[in-house]
Amino acid sequence: MNMDCSIDSFYEIIVEISMLLQEIKKEYKLDNIKVLHNLPDLINTLYEADDIYKVRTVFISEINAIIQYLHEEDSQYTPVVKSVIAEVQKNYKEDMNLKTLSHKYYMNASYLGQIFLKEVGCSFAQYLNSKKMEVAKELILNTNMKMSDIAKEVGYSDISYFYRKFKQYYGTVPASLREMKK
Repeated sequence: MNMDCSIDSFYEIIVEISMLLQEIKKEYKLDNIKVLHNLPDLINTLYEADDIYKVRTVFISEINAIIQYLHEEDSQYTPVVKSVIAEVQKNYKEDMNLKTLSHKYYMNASYLGQIFLKEVGCSFAQYLNSKKMEVAKELILNTNMKMSDIAKEVGYSDISYFYRKFKQYYGTVPASLREMKK
């Protein structure tokens, strides 16, 4: 095997991983965090590394900083948004919407929706649907439950609506997902 080729491949991988980390930072709006490297600085640091262990250390350090910052961000949700998230995690199958939650937390529904969107990065409806779809996917892949029972389990009484939502979210119908697993 040509050593120059493998070194070139190694540097290509370094650049690709660095770019992926940059995309993660951009996705979670971490571009301006001082502890994290910007792309050129990260690549320079990696190119200047003496050996593969230094490269590994730089990547692990960068990834740990991203994870730590994301955990700090998570804890910086306002109390009402934390409560709404907890409510969704616990009661996703119940009939829940911003109007009922706003009454529970003594807030205007429109305002609650705005702060939820601002802090979480998606609408309440998208967040709720995402939770339902995650649970449905887990049940489809890890149980032998009938699709109609899974639909009810995640809060959809109309199975055809569940199928449409599932396909919209995952790009495939529930039965096909189960077949793919087999």
